[in-house]
Amino acid sequence: MIKKLTDPKTYLLALNDIEKLFRGEIENNLGHVLPVSKKRLAEFADKNLLTWQWHVWANEEVGGVDAVCIFSTFDHPLFDKKIATDVLWLSKNPKVGLTILRTALKWFKENGYSHFIMGIVENYPKSTRLKKLYRKLGLTKDGEAFIGSL
Repeated sequence: MIKKLTDPKTYLLALNDIEKLFRGEIENNLGHVLPVSKKRLAEFADKNLLTWQWHVWANEEVGGVDAVCIFSTFDHPLFDKKIATDVLWLSKNPKVGLTILRTALKWFKENGYSHFIMGIVENYPKSTRLKKLYRKLGLTKDGEAFIGSL
C-alpha cells in the first residue's frame, strides 16, 4: 500500500527497510560518484520537514517497505516556480515503482507545484531504461551535471 510518510519514526523504518532491500546497490553508491549517506537521509526525520520540504512516499507490503520515492521541494529562484526534485526513487518491482512515482507527481500537481526534476545516475545499470521511461512520461532533457572534488 502506497502512502505519504510524514511521521519521523515511520520514515526511519522505511529507510531501514530500503537499506536492507537494496544493500548491494547502496554499497555501490547507487551508481553515484559520492557515497550514499543513510545518516544524512535520516536527519530529515522531522515532522515539519516531512510535511513542507522533504516529501516521501513508500509502498508497504507484508515484511516491510519495498519501494520509496523521495523529493525535495523549493521555490526555484531562476525560474520562479515551485519545483519538486527527486532525491531517491527505488523499487524492486517496476510496476510499483512507476505507481509510487505517479502518486507523488499527482500529489505535487494537486498542491501547486508546476514542475518536477528527475535525475539519472550515469553509472547505474538501469540508466538506459530510465531515460526511455522519462521520455515516455514526457520529460525533456534539460542538461547534464558533472561533479568534481575540491
